[in-house]
Amino acid sequence: MSMGIAPDAVAPVREAVRATARRVLARGGREPEPTDLPPGLVDEVRTAVGVPDRARGYTVVRGLLDLESLGPTPPRWQDADLDADAEVNMVLLVIGACLGDVFGWTGQQDGRLVHDIVPSPESRELQVGASSAVPLVWHTEDAFHPRRAELLLLACLRNDDGIGTDIASVRRAQLTAQQLSALGRPGCAILPDDTYLPTAAQPAAASPAEPAAKSTSAWSAQRGGVSTIWPDVDGPCLRFDPSYTEFLDEDPDFRAHYAALDQALDACAETVPLVAGDLLLIDNDIAVHGRRSYAPRFDGSDRWLKRILIHLPRTRPEAELDEAGYRQAQVRMGA
Repeated sequence: MSMGIAPDAVAPVREAVRATARRVLARGGREPEPTDLPPGLVDEVRTAVGVPDRARGYTVVRGLLDLESLGPTPPRWQDADLDADAEVNMVLLVIGACLGDVFGWTGQQDGRLVHDIVPSPESRELQVGASSAVPLVWHTEDAFHPRRAELLLLACLRNDDGIGTDIASVRRAQLTAQQLSALGRPGCAILPDDTYLPTAAQPAAASPAEPAAKSTSAWSAQRGGVSTIWPDVDGPCLRFDPSYTEFLDEDPDFRAHYAALDQALDACAETVPLVAGDLLLIDNDIAVHGRRSYAPRFDGSDRWLKRILIHLPRTRPEAELDEAGYRQAQVRMGA
């Protein structure tokens, strides 16, 4: 497991971040302003958190999140107690703002900047974070959108059952030059996941090589081909979400290479056993993530993560500039 700096070294940064969050809340602020983040604090947070390893694509930071008087896990994200969670949400926003530009989506969780990832009965068999009865298969976060996050922050509030987060890096996957080249062509389209749909969709695909046809006809009309893998100066990057992928032609070679990518990710996967207070940072251009199935109790003691999406100053393939992103608009902190 790729870890950040030692918890003892994090303690002073934790106190500085919490003090900043409390000042913002005391004045009635909903999010930190640039003046709340002096260069010293930004540097301290970036040193404490670091950046995800460019080979493994993730890092875990322990000791930066202090969970006091944590309430029960909400039965669904809509039921999260925003007043009770105000401090932990603000702490996460401060951390995120020190790392990059925090944003959300108007079409996801009411445009909130801090998302609650909890099991919900109505989503148990869907390919979304609120599922439980089925494995959450490999995916790039919001792979459908050209302005998806470069950095994904997952904060563990509760995980008494030790449910691991699975992570796999394209840079550790054993792929041939032929496979990398073939997956660089725009042979498939990626549609928005079920959290963006007004009604629940069909269950996920049975296999990555044959994504299921869902009730996504409204999205299909807007679809366009995207590259699954592209080269960066220090190695390959990927954009992968087989559960919401439609192939654009019947090319058997492309489908075989796509399935081989999924298998290669399986072969190099790591399971990260997050505990309460952990921060997991995932490089969304290098690593995909998922989760195994589990049996929630829906009694307030289930696994509970919070999620923040962060933009970093990076360049992606020029072809992505022409994508409309299915008209999904972003909510930017400070806007």
